[in-house]
Amino acid sequence: MNKAAFHELCANDDMRPVMSYVFVTRDKVVATDANVMGWQDTTDVFNNYEFERHIPEEGMLIHSEDWKKLHKADGLQWKTEGKVIKILHKKKRDELIEVEMQSDVGKFPNWEAVVPTDEPIGVPAIGINIDFLSRIGKFYKPLDSTTSIKMVFSHPNKAIRVSLAKPTDKSFESAKALIMPVMIDN
Repeated sequence: MNKAAFHELCANDDMRPVMSYVFVTRDKVVATDANVMGWQDTTDVFNNYEFERHIPEEGMLIHSEDWKKLHKADGLQWKTEGKVIKILHKKKRDELIEVEMQSDVGKFPNWEAVVPTDEPIGVPAIGINIDFLSRIGKFYKPLDSTTSIKMVFSHPNKAIRVSLAKPTDKSFESAKALIMPVMIDN
């Protein structure tokens, strides 16, 4: 399993409980708190066709606390079709986590709608919250400290695309993130 730390991008907000989850579809894995967001191809995250083919058609939600456990796993397997995942560990006892459906927790935001599609342009000044940038760094944390990120600015009021400048780990090539800009007082 790829070690992207999606749990670092989830919200901890009782008013938006669905944002406490990582959204997993057969195509993408996504996490957001409405200020930062990361997504990656599902095949690059799990690297396991047998596991991926059991992901429900409508996708599933994995709570951020459970994603932390997945993040440390040595392997994964379905325990119950589309409902329970067994997390395999080499040095400690295996764990079970339950997955949720949007119908139980709430509809995950239309994350694709906020991803900028405009061509990059020169932007005079855009504010970036340092905490948001730090959390993006934690998302990519499994990589070494010499890893550089690339930021693409398309408009002062649109999200800033973030990706690895030169991924050394092929499974991170599809890992993408974004940061919402903040207002700057002149």
